Amino acid sequence: MYLRVPKTVLAAHYKPVQNLSWNCSSQFSTQLSRTYKKKQGNESLKFMVWFACASGGFEFIVIVCFLYYTRQPSGSGYLQVATGFKRFTYAELKKASRNFSEEIGRGGGGVVYKGILSGNRVAAIKVLKEANQGEGEFLAEVSTIGRLSHMNLIETWGYCAEGKYRLMVYRHMDHGSLAENLYSNKLDWEKRLEIAIGTAKGLTYLHEELLEWVLHCDVEPQNIRLDSNYKLKVADFGLSKLLRRGGIDNSNF
Repeated sequence: MYLRVPKTVLAAHYKPVQNLSWNCSSQFSTQLSRTYKKKQGNESLKFMVWFACASGGFEFIVIVCFLYYTRQPSGSGYLQVATGFKRFTYAELKKASRNFSEEIGRGGGGVVYKGILSGNRVAAIKVLKEANQGEGEFLAEVSTIGRLSHMNLIETWGYCAEGKYRLMVYRHMDHGSLAENLYSNKLDWEKRLEIAIGTAKGLTYLHEELLEWVLHCDVEPQNIRLDSNYKLKVADFGLSKLLRRGGIDNSNF
């Protein structure tokens, strides 16, 4: 007697039946062992859960780092304003100017020192004297300076407001001030006329062409700076009191 069983079924799902008797009786029973096939879906599910946890953890770390580095330092009182240029620390400017060792100018507003910033940029670092105004007021005026743009105004690179210190950082002008070159033979009449016209254009921009006037209040040869081609830049502007067009008392002028 032969019992036909498919080979695939026997090999994949069943173990050989032990103690099988060939005695055909009316009742037949035997214990068959079960085998279970491992589902492929479990591995995919585990991978998805692991990937979601890893992504969530990475995003959490990024958010924490962002909040840590952008949070306002407690007790510093710094105001976050859109100044348009960089905020330096006092230590950075002290190092750049080699402890304020090379003085290149002096005026009513403070003393100017030469400094070397990152990227070998040569800067004029002005230490404002008698800067007893509040930090909020100073930063408000700095914010206004950051929005100014004119070909006859000196380029402002940054500022410092740290404790009692108030400093401004400008682009260094190779030929210094007009006061230093006023009697130089290198300034012919054509260059002198260009300097006069450029100064007038820069002051007109500050005093007339803005929505809120920025009074210079300290126009003098020391504040007219000359670059390597003797092109002028008006300097030391914007740190005086700002006047709005709507509320000016002409008796003060």
